[in-house]
Amino acid sequence: MTLIIWDEAPMMNRLVFEAVNRYLKDICDNENAFGGKLVMFGEDFRQILLVVTHSSRKSIVATIVH
Repeated sequence: MTLIIWDEAPMMNRLVFEAVNRYLKDICDNENAFGGKLVMFGEDFRQILLVVTHSSRKSIVATIVH
């Protein structure tokens, strides 16, 4: 079995995932997701900032600090 470890995955555009998915399906001749390969997506999710809509800078910073 093959394991592909993809670090910094949430930083990628979805088109990158779709392109890799299509490529692996094609070269592996397998219509399963990612050509049937096991893919583990990794990231330090604490690095991703929260999305706070209709908020001031002060309240956003307060949300991140707490």
